[in-house]
Amino acid sequence: MKFFYEKFTSSEGDVYYPSFNIKVINPKTSQVILPYKVLVDSGASVCLFHGWLGDRIGIDIKKGEKKMSREQLKEKGDITFIQ
Repeated sequence: MKFFYEKFTSSEGDVYYPSFNIKVINPKTSQVILPYKVLVDSGASVCLFHGWLGDRIGIDIKKGEKKMSREQLKEKGDITFIQ
């Protein structure tokens, strides 16, 4: 599989990540919710997405197990794991 590498600017300078566009579909209704850009991390053991996106496709993110807090992330929000 080949990916397009896109330049992103961070506090550490320019970085390049493989990325591609997807369509988010609600699995219960088959309705396309929105187009979404994703970054590929081939070494990652989990996939991360914003909580509002989980809500939009019918995932009850409040039922998940909270793993990291805002303080650990140094940003808004928490990380919750759903299996």
